[in-house]
Amino acid sequence: MPIRLLSLPIADVQYALECMDIDELIAFSLCSNRTKNLVKSSHEKILTITAEIDDNMIKLEMFVFGLGLEKEFKFVVHEGPSIEFHRGDGIEFWRREGFTQNDWIAHFLSLCHPRGKLLKINNVSTIACLDTVQQPFPKFFKLQICGNNSVELTRAAVSKFSSVAHVVSIESNPFDDENHISEFLNLNLEELRLENSLNPYKVDLNDLLLTNIYRKPLTLMPICLLSLPSDDLQYALCLMDFCDLTALSLCSKRTKNLVDYSNVAIEGIYIEVDENRIHSKISAFQSYGGSCYARTIKFVLREDSSIEFERDDRFPKWVNTEFTFSQLIAHFLSLWNPDNRIIQKLTIKNVNPMTYLDTVKQLIPECEALEISENCSDDVAKMAFLKLAPIAVEEVVFQKNRFDNENDISKLLSLNLKSVVFHDSENPFKLESNDLLSLIIVDLYIETANITGKELNRFLKLWMKGNHGSYRPKFLELHLKNELNCEEVLKGIKYDTVDNMNRLKRADGKELDILIKMKYFCIPVSQSSLQLMPIRLLSLPVADLQYALNCMDIHALVAFSLCSNRTKNLVKSSKRKIDLPIVYVDKNHVQFEICERIFPQNDYFNFQLPRYSLKICFYDTRAEIARRGGFEVWKKEEFTQSDWIAHLMSIFNESMIRSLTIMNISLSYLDDVTEFIPNCISLVISHLSSNDVTEKAFLKLAPTAKEVEVCRNIFDSGNDISKLLALNLKKVSFDDWRKSFKLELDDLLVINIINLTIKIANITVRELNRFLKLWMKGNHRFYRLKTLELKLNDEMEINPEEVFKGIKYEIVEDNYSFRLKRRDGKELRVFIVFGSFYFFFD
Repeated sequence: MPIRLLSLPIADVQYALECMDIDELIAFSLCSNRTKNLVKSSHEKILTITAEIDDNMIKLEMFVFGLGLEKEFKFVVHEGPSIEFHRGDGIEFWRREGFTQNDWIAHFLSLCHPRGKLLKINNVSTIACLDTVQQPFPKFFKLQICGNNSVELTRAAVSKFSSVAHVVSIESNPFDDENHISEFLNLNLEELRLENSLNPYKVDLNDLLLTNIYRKPLTLMPICLLSLPSDDLQYALCLMDFCDLTALSLCSKRTKNLVDYSNVAIEGIYIEVDENRIHSKISAFQSYGGSCYARTIKFVLREDSSIEFERDDRFPKWVNTEFTFSQLIAHFLSLWNPDNRIIQKLTIKNVNPMTYLDTVKQLIPECEALEISENCSDDVAKMAFLKLAPIAVEEVVFQKNRFDNENDISKLLSLNLKSVVFHDSENPFKLESNDLLSLIIVDLYIETANITGKELNRFLKLWMKGNHGSYRPKFLELHLKNELNCEEVLKGIKYDTVDNMNRLKRADGKELDILIKMKYFCIPVSQSSLQLMPIRLLSLPVADLQYALNCMDIHALVAFSLCSNRTKNLVKSSKRKIDLPIVYVDKNHVQFEICERIFPQNDYFNFQLPRYSLKICFYDTRAEIARRGGFEVWKKEEFTQSDWIAHLMSIFNESMIRSLTIMNISLSYLDDVTEFIPNCISLVISHLSSNDVTEKAFLKLAPTAKEVEVCRNIFDSGNDISKLLALNLKKVSFDDWRKSFKLELDDLLVINIINLTIKIANITVRELNRFLKLWMKGNHRFYRLKTLELKLNDEMEINPEEVFKGIKYEIVEDNYSFRLKRRDGKELRVFIVFGSFYFFFD
């Protein structure tokens, strides 16, 4: 659109930048110094740049993790004003007059995090090539010298570049009696990695004594840390390793508060009990060297009540001499989880003696999830369930069937718990109707269960009689040993079939939905049966209400938004950010997959973490929410599929979806879907679609998508591909390995798509030769096509001389890259690689 982007208000410019793909941002940064600075200040960050020197070519690989999903891009920088941009399966050529190879590299490096620059020396033929590399790379974080370089070149690369790198990694062994390892060990580096398992490094005592390499965390600076100015202190905390931060937090109340303020992204605290030891692990995510790493610290409570800390980075262990285990747990819970002071998971592997379970319960008063491992003895497992299941506020997982006729499962099912999973795929859990009737657990999942259709029928009949008016369970899912006969399960029971489920209705008005499929029996949660806490949520002060909304997961947030217009507007105003939804349309439903991410508010953490995800299917009369192998059923009167989707997109303030996949649907349903489905970035038409649906979906939906992929060949002599190739589209891929796409010269001449890929293409070399000749004559001066990829049958041999017969061309590289140049100055690059043609039009 003809919009003067730089004339927009600052907020609007920033919003426009956030909506751009990273390749668009990089292209935008090349326009001027101002656009370059705008891109550097945007949220999209080039986390790492790997510059690979491969013979005389420089390849730049960029890894991006911004407000969207992670992406990886590759540029090949030649000598001169043009570069190759490798995007997916295709290649684009970018050109900027006046730019040299050094200018391109300097520009990209300026957009990257300073600790995310890596120089990789790979298969360089001569030492002279290193001199040409030295100027555009004045400084970088890591030097990696691959094992396929010669001994002389490896030593020369270390000599030239080690002074400007923090970390050096060498994958070969360039040392012998004359060239000793000691001269490398004496380098002043932060870190040196020598990695070659085939040819070991010979090291003696004198070499170790000469070592000048150091690991930064071991070097303590003689600085009074707490006397630093506030900004400098905060900066130091952000650069500290997670393990060092943990140690610092234990020094005093002030250091604990400082570490708490450092905003480290903690995944969770996990505890495992094995024999009479308690192993605890704190997991965190941290940005280091331009990359995101998972870091952990462990502490073990031993038999003698001593506590030992173990780091994951090979540093010395700590031995605690001051804190008790309970104090440490309380310390870390208050430090890392101030809003949710609870242990994520407690695992019981085995306990000896059994009385140690009382110690565990005393030390760990509450956890989110409890797992009783299959390694436990039967007696320990059952006692652990009885003693510790009440402290698990969310879920209990019981591995392995430990019950027989004398010691049945019913006494565990009668405990007042929220959610329990019994799992044993080899030895099914035997159940009877009385077990289900005595059930008090709210959500129960059993895999695998051994229960007959007759027992299930008896259970349903007793429920229908209303003998269990206050039946507490809300969700029941059984994966069975044997297939069920639906008629046997429902024999003598009156029911209605609604949306593939069987609905039972008692005389008192209570309803029960049942899903029976082969070896599967499920009573899903109905939205009407959910029990809400007796809190007047909407009467809370505004700040408290907003806090409550921020603490909700996506499931709860969407459910809350459905209560009224006010709750919908409250959720909408909370501005929770999600990745653009991924949507599948199949049969009679639309499935949305949504993921929410968190972005730590810290300039030194350039990464995201997944927070919550949601998978929801919309039918005509209900919505199904995926839940632990089963699903919940939500219903809202008078809501259609269109209403559900419009509501979901509205509360998250989104108007577009990331990808839309059309699967096995009817033409009539396609007409309905196209009326209410949002615009998409990527459209995929599955091979499961019929020919009519494929063609109609392409014509209706492709014009609104940036990228289109068609996975079914619907074309024949009466329905050729040309009418689709003539559409004004940005990027299209036709991909069907079972039936090739027949192409002729006329099809290539009518192409109006900017980037086109066809796999597999059925076209003769003669037709390609005619096409190239016509292009050379300049008959298609305003040809819109920029890139064309044709993947041919593997059996077809390609002779470049036949393809370019009668055409003047230049061989660029090793008889697979060719350049054609017209009289008007336009160029065409042709690559012939592994049975594929790649055409890049200037």
